[in-house]
Amino acid sequence: MAVRWPGETVKLWWCSVCNSPLLDSLCCKCGGHGFRIDLADPGDARPAFSYDVEILRNALELESGFNMFDKFIGYNSFILLNKLMYIDDMKEVFVNGVRLGKIFYNPVERRWRFRFSYTGALRALEIGFSKVLNVDWMVKRGVFLDASKFSNGDQVIIVFNGEPIAIAYVGKNGKARVLNVFKFRSRENNIPSRNTFLDDVYKCNSSYIYRLESRACKHIYVLWEKFKKPIVVSYSGGKDSLVSLHLTVSTVGGVQVLFNDTGIELPETVSNVYRVTDSMGLNLVVASAGDAFWRSFSVFGPPGRDYRWCCKICKLIPAARTALKHWPNEALNILGQRSFESIERSKNPPVWRNEWVPNLICTSPIYRWSSLAVWLYIHFKRLDVNKLYFKGFDRIGCFLCPASRLSEFKHVEETYPELWSKWRSLLSNWARKLGYSEEWVDFGLWRWLSNTSPKIKIARKVKIRIQDWNSSLLKWLNPVILEFKLGVDEAYVKLGSRIDPSLVLKQHRILGVLNQYDCETITLKGLNYTFKFNGSTLNIKGNCSIINIADVLGIIYRSLHCVKCGSCTYSCPTNSITVNSYVSVNEKSCISCRNCLRNCPIASQLVRKIVSILLASSQLNNKQTILNNTMNNQ
Repeated sequence: MAVRWPGETVKLWWCSVCNSPLLDSLCCKCGGHGFRIDLADPGDARPAFSYDVEILRNALELESGFNMFDKFIGYNSFILLNKLMYIDDMKEVFVNGVRLGKIFYNPVERRWRFRFSYTGALRALEIGFSKVLNVDWMVKRGVFLDASKFSNGDQVIIVFNGEPIAIAYVGKNGKARVLNVFKFRSRENNIPSRNTFLDDVYKCNSSYIYRLESRACKHIYVLWEKFKKPIVVSYSGGKDSLVSLHLTVSTVGGVQVLFNDTGIELPETVSNVYRVTDSMGLNLVVASAGDAFWRSFSVFGPPGRDYRWCCKICKLIPAARTALKHWPNEALNILGQRSFESIERSKNPPVWRNEWVPNLICTSPIYRWSSLAVWLYIHFKRLDVNKLYFKGFDRIGCFLCPASRLSEFKHVEETYPELWSKWRSLLSNWARKLGYSEEWVDFGLWRWLSNTSPKIKIARKVKIRIQDWNSSLLKWLNPVILEFKLGVDEAYVKLGSRIDPSLVLKQHRILGVLNQYDCETITLKGLNYTFKFNGSTLNIKGNCSIINIADVLGIIYRSLHCVKCGSCTYSCPTNSITVNSYVSVNEKSCISCRNCLRNCPIASQLVRKIVSILLASSQLNNKQTILNNTMNNQ
């Protein structure tokens, strides 16, 4: 089911006289009005760079068998790429205002392909594209046609009465399955071909960019005057935060810059941050995670889109501690977030506070800027943008982020083989631990903890058998859960190996008051429950909700696997926690609020997203077994 974009979308026009995209309907260069181009939501299109052009050239040659780029697109044509929802990377391709098709990375074939639109198919036929099937009836999506003269994987254009009506792909059996039927076969605006460069595009949009800049500078100044706080700009080394940084410095002069160095940034990003801040004469504050990610991997395993332990350890906690140290009395934090980047960001208010860094008042002066506007501003101001954008990277950040696409991982592997080899070695070892082959790594199946739809879809395409979720999670844990029983007001958990109860004892006040400890067993009384733990078995009486059991297990697992991230010390309202070789809680000052558990990556990620799921599913399985036995007896 397609996800609808919930908020405002980007609107773009095209000037047929100047052959340029327009951010407003009126062209600033010729004074004429452009026509609307129909972009898929949210329409956050960007200019194509030389790396993109080479991808397009190679993909078109793969589809056609000859070099069709120069005639199909043309040298120095202005190309816009608009990102689409897809299992990997897919973008609409607009050339001189006309949609010619989609460029996409096929995760199974691990290469770029091009899929023709109606206009693209027309143009391909005109320049000699030969993979054509002529039919005498209007085909429908999903039907199979004889295509034995073509090769497996070929894209063919279906022609009826001399006009392209559909696109089909040839399978191993020599049959072509119709994938896309052209519903609206109107010829798009035919624009005279002329060379267009970013300089030309800026001139056509100069007034609009000026208005954007003025509004952004006013936004910064008004908030600065209102809050009367020092300004700190978060600079990631990406294009958006670069623009926000430049706008802020242009408005208020010298500011402090905060860089969150996760320890897994690419070298160009780190060097860009230092170079840009140095050239502007700004004070750089670095929130460094050091080698926290690499140290923590053996505990958590690969991060996933649904298992983002890395964000807490490498981003949120270092940023929170650094902000508290440098700006204890609050600061105005300028960010480079845009509403068109993601559905989550489209819901942000104009001004907000991050729950992890509450002493920073956050805002983004470019919240309503499109990607094209950002690039035109960078080009006009000649800003020192990160060179990774011209090497095929759409986003700047952690190079192994699970939110990345396989196409982006391919760029990393090609550009930084040593870095990727280090990461791949860890993934390969984890794959063997779970009982998977190297294909689990190759096709990025580690990017999801649960068996989500995209993961299953990719696995089916490449014929990889995905294990039952519970089986996989059991192999993930150390120690494993050997047994779990849950009654009305009693629960029993048996672990696969022993954990020293004395380590749990040091944190006991978080959960309740100590009743008894005899070097082997802890007995503790909470608000509405009691529990007994002897190192390998846990007995709980009273409140036996999965959430409460997870909190108890969070303490137990943290006592063994604490990664020294400091989230507990930062979030404790009474400063009752110290972390040295182990976590220790002052039982006199601790108020049992459990804030440390909510923020601890062990408790909130490892336990809540793995242990809790195992406990809940185990209970469901037990109920199903009882139900089945009852039905069989009847």
